[in-house]
Amino acid sequence: MGRVIRGKSPIILLISCLFGLFTIAVADEVSKRVEALLKEAGNAWIPEEKRVEIQKQIVGLGEKAVPSLIPHLGAMNILEVNVSMGALAGIGSPAAPYLIAAMRGDDPEVAYRAALTLGDIHDARVVPALLEGLKSSDWHLRTACAKSLGTQKNVEATIPLIAATADPEDAVRRAAAIALGHIGDPAAVDALAALLYDTYVVRYSAAIALASIGRPALPALEKSLQSGNPEVVIAALQAIGGIPCEESVHAVIPLLASGDWAVRGAAALALRRIGTPEANDTVAKIERREKHPFVLFEIYKPLPK
Repeated sequence: MGRVIRGKSPIILLISCLFGLFTIAVADEVSKRVEALLKEAGNAWIPEEKRVEIQKQIVGLGEKAVPSLIPHLGAMNILEVNVSMGALAGIGSPAAPYLIAAMRGDDPEVAYRAALTLGDIHDARVVPALLEGLKSSDWHLRTACAKSLGTQKNVEATIPLIAATADPEDAVRRAAAIALGHIGDPAAVDALAALLYDTYVVRYSAAIALASIGRPALPALEKSLQSGNPEVVIAALQAIGGIPCEESVHAVIPLLASGDWAVRGAAALALRRIGTPEANDTVAKIERREKHPFVLFEIYKPLPK
């Protein structure tokens, strides 16, 4: 009798074994289902609506589908990759620990796409993992983590992303600038203004980010207008054009007298984008006296909606 009390009865052991076998069978069935669905999704000839439906079916399988999806983040077929990423994001928090493990794994392609997918999952474990990835020796992973931190819009990431604006890789600096624009913390203004002196692709992203921050960025942008560097001035004008207020108009007007036609054109376009009555009146006045075709083009071209 004592042995029965201390140990497990044969019936309990049998039930445990049967349950274990059932669990394995279910997991195997789910894995086969996921593989079949992804194979169908990878067919370039099926309509996109069908691919969306496949993704929904995989999401419906829940966490059980996650282990089968993770390896497909490194697939050669980009259609499979996209459906896998979308399904993992749709499954949400239950997928987070698997994606964090994949981000820390040995496959750089899987790690990169896992980090990107984490940006679409709002879970307390995600941001700390992405901040860790921002320090990776792999610049591709640093780029993905910066992008996802921007998607998360968590102000906790502001200081690490500011540090990333000094990264040696253009792609990381650009991703950090875009992310800081999404977060919108004025603490990032000085770091973003410094990026206006960077390469074109980084400079342009920093200008958009500064415009997203808005009025708190104006003093730094006005200082950039005095840099004497036409490329920096034009980038600053791009940013100011996205901040519609009277202070912006007053900062731009003096640049309409620049001897550089590219700067005058950027100033005219900035005023058109600001769109206040004073800005519009100023553009109407310079239209009558301006002769350079590029500046006139910037005055007349349709604004993006």
